[in-house]
Amino acid sequence: MKKAKVLFYLLFIVVGNIVNAQNNFVDLSSGNLQQIPDSVYAMNSIKELYIDFNRIEELDERICQMKSVRFISATHNKLNKLPDCIASQDSLTIISLDFNKFKYLPKAVYENRNTRFIKISHNKLSILNKEIAQLEKLEVLDISYNKRLHHNQMFTVISNCKHLSTLNLSGLQLKHIDSRINELKLKSLTLDANPIKFDFLTQVLKHQTTLNALSLSECNFKSISNDIAYLKNLRSLDLKFNKLRRLPDSIVMLKNLSFLYLGHNKLKSIPDDFFVLDSLQALDLSYNKFDDIPQAIFGLKNLKRLLLNHNPIKSLPLAISNLDNLEELALNDTKIEQLPIEELIKLKKLRRLDLIDTRISKDEMDIIRVKLPNCEVKFSRYTLDTPHYLRP
Repeated sequence: MKKAKVLFYLLFIVVGNIVNAQNNFVDLSSGNLQQIPDSVYAMNSIKELYIDFNRIEELDERICQMKSVRFISATHNKLNKLPDCIASQDSLTIISLDFNKFKYLPKAVYENRNTRFIKISHNKLSILNKEIAQLEKLEVLDISYNKRLHHNQMFTVISNCKHLSTLNLSGLQLKHIDSRINELKLKSLTLDANPIKFDFLTQVLKHQTTLNALSLSECNFKSISNDIAYLKNLRSLDLKFNKLRRLPDSIVMLKNLSFLYLGHNKLKSIPDDFFVLDSLQALDLSYNKFDDIPQAIFGLKNLKRLLLNHNPIKSLPLAISNLDNLEELALNDTKIEQLPIEELIKLKKLRRLDLIDTRISKDEMDIIRVKLPNCEVKFSRYTLDTPHYLRP
């Protein structure tokens, strides 16, 4: 093999981690490092730098010599500042600083005119620097789980970030959403783990005509009102880990929904006309209280992923064969004893079937394996490669 070709594919090993010369990235994650090795600073062609899960307290200014770096991921360290010279690195557009010790957004971030993504969740921010509103290319802002943030000041700054499309405000102890958020044209909003009032939320967000993804996981909702219909442009709705016992009938007004996540609730039923949500591709009903699979599900012709695991379901109806586009079906940890195998055979696109911890007999398992040769069927949490001492 020619020397040039050897160099092209060469993998360099640095303190037990990897530098990939072909893909232009350095991964020094989980190396128990206190600083970046000197040899890395000379790698001028590196575009992505990963130094996550280390013990780094400060970055050397030599990092600014790496003029080609466009993405730095420095999560799970002990950083509380960055070298100011990073602000002049024109190629750097994405920086991830989650799980560090920042009390303020670093100057190096908000003065870099090319910054597109800022991720600084799980830090100690108390204020949000107003200068980020000057970042004309800023699209994504994640300041979640900074519990010391002053809410009013935060919304004042955010409302001036006119180019934001993705915003994560999870875990900030928000009881309401400031209406100034409607000055933005958001596409994605994450509000997980906030004690927010659902009705007030929808009254604010109904003016968000561009919003297509909303996450409200772990908000302690016991119910959601018919006001959900205001959010008619949603394509993705996440309501996992709440205490929902029923869904409002108006949820069927969300005709654009492609992804609906309702796992880890207390649901026993869904609206009878749920089948009108014919854009749905993924439906998560796992960890609920369903005794039977609702018939309305079998009218979802475009459904690709159906999660019904961890429900006291006893049978799989023959109508399962109506789901022509189904690719994944999770029935693990249910009370199902027998499957309509001939109906499953009709699901030509089915590629994954999870039957772990069901009551299906070994003989039927053998039949299923034969009848579904193109489908990955899981009956056990353990494989042939699992060491015997890890098996029950």
